[in-house]
Amino acid sequence: MNSVGVQAFGVRMGIIQPYDDIVKEVLVALTEEGKREHCHELENGDVVCVTESVVARSQNNYVSQDELSEEIGKAMGISQSGRIGVLFPILSRNRFAFILKGIARATNSGEIIVQFSYPADEVGNPIMDESYIHKHPFPETIYYDSMDEAIKTFKHPVTGINYIEYYKEIIESEKADAQILLSNNPVRIIESPLDGLIIASIHKRKHVKEMLLEFVLENEAYFAPGFGHRVMTLDELFTKEREGGWSEYGLLASNLADSETGLIKLAPRNADKVAVDIKDEIKKTFGKSIEVMVYGDGCFKDNVTGIWELADPEPALGCTPYLKNLVQYELKLKLFVSELTNKGLSREEIEDIVAREKENVSCTDFKAEGTTPRMVKSLVASLADLVSGSGQRGTPLVVVKNYLLNYKG
Repeated sequence: MNSVGVQAFGVRMGIIQPYDDIVKEVLVALTEEGKREHCHELENGDVVCVTESVVARSQNNYVSQDELSEEIGKAMGISQSGRIGVLFPILSRNRFAFILKGIARATNSGEIIVQFSYPADEVGNPIMDESYIHKHPFPETIYYDSMDEAIKTFKHPVTGINYIEYYKEIIESEKADAQILLSNNPVRIIESPLDGLIIASIHKRKHVKEMLLEFVLENEAYFAPGFGHRVMTLDELFTKEREGGWSEYGLLASNLADSETGLIKLAPRNADKVAVDIKDEIKKTFGKSIEVMVYGDGCFKDNVTGIWELADPEPALGCTPYLKNLVQYELKLKLFVSELTNKGLSREEIEDIVAREKENVSCTDFKAEGTTPRMVKSLVASLADLVSGSGQRGTPLVVVKNYLLNYKG
């Protein structure tokens, strides 16, 4: 019996630059690592995970602040002194702040109205002390001018940033006026006239847009003709193939690439194809059938800060077809063994039964009770993200072994 369970280890790669062949670079890294450490050699059923950042960099998948503002202006038909709404942005210096800067630039010194959710954004970053709501009368909507100092001066407990003031200063640095409000009702932001609205939330973006478009349709007399077409989510910008940066995810899953110029790195494009190409080359080079994914943020929550890591739309931004819809159902071993032990079975009998049952467990089987079905690609991507960290370890490539149960790839 194999005494080794799941293993995950990082593989060092050299610096990846624009226009590098990422498939070749992955193969070189795996080949060199295999020579140094015999235990790192690939086997059938392994999962090779490459972080999205090096894939996007190899594609030179960037957009500048000017490109961002021009795209937004064109998509929304913004005229001089336009008014753009920004709904439910996350609180992030590298994920959203410089997108906001580009949005403000698109208004031609107009006005940006930002509506934050409270007491935190959708990934758990607090914009106020949650206990404040319970200790003070709190209306459904509160505007900047009527905010108490406790809210205006609140600083993020981890970064120490006052995001209300920080986002306000970003807007004003582009010579636009900033209007800030707090409300969890998405309709509030369109109660005053806007030229366009950008829904900046990540995971709830589709639901929020449906709600808003329904409201606009029911009250179309109060909105300019065609306003519904100027209500956009972040994944509706920079999604069309063009000479510069673009991605199927648009501005979702983007990151700051240069703090001085405001250059933004988009998510890698055609990440599924990249994964398949790496899989095919590994088959040719090593003779092994493995799976591949391009991973971003892992999906896990810090129970102390209450912050979710997942600022990408999903943990796996691309993967091979085998992983696409694979759901993990596992035998609840401790419950199953306990029940068999209570029946008086011997150790050998229990081991034999467990070996057989593990091959046939399903989501509806009581033997899987207590093991929540989960997408395998999300679990493996989260594991890879934990292993690689934010990049300082120099291992943007992660190999996961013994994870796929009953692999038939």
